[in-house]
Amino acid sequence: MPLRVPRFGFDNLITDLSGTLTADSEADGYNVENLQDWKPYTFWKPAATGDHNAKIVFSTPRPVNYFCLYAQDLWKHGGTIALESSDDGGSTWVSRTGTITPVDSKPLYISFPQFIAAQWRVRVVSTPASAIGVVSFGVDMQLQYGAWKGFSPPIFNRNTVVTNQTSETAQPLARSINQAGNKLVLPLDFHTELWVRQNWIPFMKHAELKNWFFQWNPLDYPFDVAFCRTDKRPGAPAFSVFDMMKMDLSADAWVD
Repeated sequence: MPLRVPRFGFDNLITDLSGTLTADSEADGYNVENLQDWKPYTFWKPAATGDHNAKIVFSTPRPVNYFCLYAQDLWKHGGTIALESSDDGGSTWVSRTGTITPVDSKPLYISFPQFIAAQWRVRVVSTPASAIGVVSFGVDMQLQYGAWKGFSPPIFNRNTVVTNQTSETAQPLARSINQAGNKLVLPLDFHTELWVRQNWIPFMKHAELKNWFFQWNPLDYPFDVAFCRTDKRPGAPAFSVFDMMKMDLSADAWVD
């Protein structure tokens, strides 16, 4: 798989209701179930400082190759976070991401070789206790090819609305500026029909209802990550040449 193709983090084990989600500590109003709703304004937060975790256990092992994070205040407290797995019933835990120390509020997208385990946990170490809004981990979707002509990375595509006021004599007066996040406009082409059936259709169904993470160039710009939601229904795939298909995606994107 080319290292520069865009990746989508939407397959999220922590939202899988077939697993059992628990936390070793919860502050009042900051239940661990808040991690399951994809909302950046509901949080899990331990009731005490120090080392705590949110754990999900499945009856059968599940594959994971990415971890994403958004809406957290770890960076304010010098806190750390890691995704860990256990294949011996929770006796020992192995970090798959290494220790992550956020330095700001930007979304993060961490990729690693796929590993399969029945038990996964998000481990947080923070004093004072930090709040975590959105985490996602599972198997991500990687495009067959990069973005087509006309693509603008979300970090460049600011969704700024400017309203200018003018006097009766046509002189410039005040102006108001509303920064409403960023935009993702992603035209794609030359993806096989089989790939579209297996990957794009499940993504479309997810994106119609929930948010997701987007990383446009993991090799060269691993920190150019966006937390996204569609602003309209994802474009229906259509045939372009031979058995290849094209599609497009438009979304609101938050990059910090």
